[in-house]
Amino acid sequence: MNKQVHDMTPEEIANIPLLGMDDTFSFSCRQCGECCRNQKNILTGYDVFRLARHFELSPSEFIHRYCNNYPGDESELPSVRLIPRLKDNGCPFLLRGKCSLYHTDARPIFCQIYPLKIINKGDGVSGFYLDDVPDCGEKNGVSVVRDWVGDAVSDEGNAAWNDAVFKAGNIYKKYIKIEPDTRELLQNAVYISMYLMYDISGDYAEQCRMNIEESADFVFFEIERRINKHKKM
Repeated sequence: MNKQVHDMTPEEIANIPLLGMDDTFSFSCRQCGECCRNQKNILTGYDVFRLARHFELSPSEFIHRYCNNYPGDESELPSVRLIPRLKDNGCPFLLRGKCSLYHTDARPIFCQIYPLKIINKGDGVSGFYLDDVPDCGEKNGVSVVRDWVGDAVSDEGNAAWNDAVFKAGNIYKKYIKIEPDTRELLQNAVYISMYLMYDISGDYAEQCRMNIEESADFVFFEIERRINKHKKM
C-alpha cells in the first residue's frame, strides 16, 4: 500500500482491512534505526503538540523549524512532515543511530506503533492495519496488536485527533463542490485549527475538539456569506 491516509480516496480508506486487537503479525524490532530513515509519515496535530511542548516551542515555531506542510493529494487536508536530514534522509531526531525521543512522551504515534498504522474510517470505526512488510526488524517474531500498540489505543489525544481528521474531511466534502473558490479558505482554517491554535501548557484533546468545531462554524459562516453575496450580484 505504502500510501498515507491523507492522500487516499474515501474508497481506498473504506477498503483497508483492519487488524483485531488480538490479531498477530510477524515483526520484532532490532533497534537498527532503519525505520527512522526514508520515511514520509505525517505528523498528527497531537504529535506536533507533544513535540512542541518537549522542545518548549509553540506549534507554529516547531513546524517552522523542523517541518514542511502541504495539502494531501486526494483529501486536500493539511499535512505536516518532518524535514529529513540531507546527509542520510534520516529523522532530525535520530542521533548516532538511535532515536533521541525514544524514552520521552514526545515520540510521534507512527514511531510508537511502527510497522502498524492507525486509521479512522468514520462512524465510530477505527483501528490499526499493517502496511507494506517493513525492510527492517526480525520477521520471525510474532507480536500481538494489543501488546504492540500499548497505551496508544486509549490515549485521548490520539482519539481527539482522529475525530478531528474525520470531521475536517466532512467539511471538505460538504463545501468544496458547491464553492470551489474557497479551497484556500478551507485549507487555512483547517490547518490552523488542527495544528497551530494550541496552548502547549493546556490539555490537547479539549483544545482539539473545540478548535475543529470552531473551524467548522467559521467555514460554514464564511462560505454561506460568499454564496449569498454571489446571489445578490
